[in-house]
Amino acid sequence: MTCPFAAHGQCACNIAQDAYELALTSIQTEFADDRKALTLICGKTNIEDIEVTVASIKKTYEDRPGRWKGVREILHQVSLRVVYYGKIFDALAQHHPEYVSLAWGTLKFVLMGIINHAELVEELALALTNISSALAEAVLSAELYHTDAMTKAVASLYTDIITFFIKVAKWYKKRRIQRAISAIAKPFQLDYQDTCEKIRKSSKDIEKISRGQSRKELRLVSTAIPLIQADIEQMKSQIEGFFKFQTKTGREIQVSLQDMQPRIRDIQYGGIVAALKPSIEPAEMLYTNQLLIQRRQSKLGPSYSASAHLANLHQWANCPSSSLLVLQPNAGADFAVKEMSVDIINHLRAAKKMIFWSLSAYMKEQPVLSTETILKTLLFQVAKATAPEALLNASSSSSSSPQGLNVANASAGHSESEWLEILKRSIARHAAGGCCFVVVECVDLYRAHAGQSQWVQAFPALFHALADGVQASGSRVKVLVVNSDKSDAGWRDHTGESPRIVAPVRRSAPLPPKVRRRWMRGAGRR
Repeated sequence: MTCPFAAHGQCACNIAQDAYELALTSIQTEFADDRKALTLICGKTNIEDIEVTVASIKKTYEDRPGRWKGVREILHQVSLRVVYYGKIFDALAQHHPEYVSLAWGTLKFVLMGIINHAELVEELALALTNISSALAEAVLSAELYHTDAMTKAVASLYTDIITFFIKVAKWYKKRRIQRAISAIAKPFQLDYQDTCEKIRKSSKDIEKISRGQSRKELRLVSTAIPLIQADIEQMKSQIEGFFKFQTKTGREIQVSLQDMQPRIRDIQYGGIVAALKPSIEPAEMLYTNQLLIQRRQSKLGPSYSASAHLANLHQWANCPSSSLLVLQPNAGADFAVKEMSVDIINHLRAAKKMIFWSLSAYMKEQPVLSTETILKTLLFQVAKATAPEALLNASSSSSSSPQGLNVANASAGHSESEWLEILKRSIARHAAGGCCFVVVECVDLYRAHAGQSQWVQAFPALFHALADGVQASGSRVKVLVVNSDKSDAGWRDHTGESPRIVAPVRRSAPLPPKVRRRWMRGAGRR
């Protein structure tokens, strides 16, 4: 319990100070002839010293015969209840330790003086116990409420206690004189009833103050509870509003993301297609070749005999696995294989087959294709034929692989083998267990690599690997390639699983004018 006097004015301090000064004067007068006793009483004494002294007295009587049982019991009560005196004195100890020291010193002096007089010990212990009973109820209240009225009541309580201790000291001194005069006279009895009543009154004052403060606090609490409840309801409403806002915002974000996903997908898809797009799109190249063929046919008629190749085409198209058909043009038959390639493309497109192609320009001013350009041209068509969502899902599942088709890989520079691997995977995913067709007519590419035997040997291996790779994935691809080199060794010398068909193509003789006109009319009706 902290000292409340400094915070609550001088009234309580004056009461305690007056009691202290009166007690000190009384002690100095009473024990003026006993310097030793005066030194003990006015020395620095605390509650621990009292507890040690009481324990020593208890030990003395515990070692004696059983007739001192009453003394031992009352001393036990004193050892338990001396703490109540200490709690009251704690209110003064911080700023006025001399007040407390005088009280404890007086009590210690008496206890040490009567230690060997059982009847005196019992009588004093009984008085201390009875008074402590009155203090017990006041201690908690004094600790809880540090008001002006409470500190004044505590100071009055201190006055009553120190007055009692001074009375005890005088009583003890009179006992010694009286024992010397007459042993048969009635012993002087310690009269503490009036002091006990005063202490009870001060304790009741403290309890009264405590009850008043308690009712005041209860009123404050009852007034504050509705305000707190209102604050809680307001906070609850704010929290609910916050969560509603968060939920609404989350839904709006989710809707925005859902709206953005198709746009992002279209952007990514457009990025892939744009990165793979050749300088001349395959559809435009096919249309250019169709016009070229139509002009020539109008003058010379068809440049090859379709019936001569039906068996090879049937075997190639209807083989249950992937297959490779190589058209080997004879001398002067380069245009014939171009015309045949265009016709096959048109036929497969009309039949709604999955087909991807790469055609040469057949015009010197057009750029010459490279092997990488051919592979990217085929991959460009696969990407355009695949739904954006399916293409991007496939891209995300293989984005960590260099063979995955995404914007980064589509824009990057790759070797022939890397482009081929991407093409194999893309065709296999697009075919999804079915079949697709690839037509490659690259007379101009062969012409650009004329005399380069290493390239001539390596070029067929790309398409062998394409057919075998797609077949291994569970899909099928029918590859038609025009070989403009005189040798077909690179096409025949292969031990893969897919069948290889090498078909020579001869140029047909020009039709006579009458026959050509009839053929053109029939072609027009078709």
